[in-house]
Amino acid sequence: MQAKWALDAAGVDYNLSAYPSGTAFYIQELPLRWRLGRLTGKITAPIFLPKGNPREVIMDSTAVARWADEHSSNPGKLFPKGAAEESKRWVKASNSLLSLFRRELAAAGSAQPAIVDAMLPPSVTGLNRVLGKFVMTTFFKKLVVKYEDVDQSAQYDQVRAELLAARQTLADNTDKLLIPAAGLTYADIAFAVAVNKVAQLNVMKLPAEKDAQPQTIATCAPEMNKILQEFGDLVQWAADLIKQHWVAGP
Repeated sequence: MQAKWALDAAGVDYNLSAYPSGTAFYIQELPLRWRLGRLTGKITAPIFLPKGNPREVIMDSTAVARWADEHSSNPGKLFPKGAAEESKRWVKASNSLLSLFRRELAAAGSAQPAIVDAMLPPSVTGLNRVLGKFVMTTFFKKLVVKYEDVDQSAQYDQVRAELLAARQTLADNTDKLLIPAAGLTYADIAFAVAVNKVAQLNVMKLPAEKDAQPQTIATCAPEMNKILQEFGDLVQWAADLIKQHWVAGP
């Protein structure tokens, strides 16, 4: 989502395709790996293949955003030259929030069948639903192992401190952006997308008994739930920013 918004903001034309990167079964990744020329090793979404250069492969949202900025009609808009440290700070903060989100959601999804049930569309029924639950549970267990390796550095207290700093920065800036007088930058894009992703936990409902008040997935992710309760203003800021500055939308 961060990469897509950055490409749109930079005015870069692209084609969007859904690939099964990170699925539970390696065989599903083979067509993608064959195209990338990487039959082994780690591949992560998003994957960007610049037009006109079939050998170039970019597999990181920030790297895609930098490429888009460099190839836009207004280079330096997403990554202002005079604000490199500020940009780096907020991109790192957004990555920390996403890391904590992924780690907690993966752990909850692998341990609580209700989360898997909530994430499957109601139209999936019968044997297909049983199979879907098995695939998603296997996927969550795979993610637990993956995120234990790559996301362990992100801790709740650190993420909360960064969110408090973002709140203060936005309050101090009349344009309600993270880098003063720079317009919309990748710092805003990355941070808004991270906050908005966490907010989706409050949208998806868990299966409930008859006449019972339905709970959201956020209740199964205690640290994310605390963040959502404390930083409702940032959730609203992220939603407003997406609405105001992303014409194409997610």
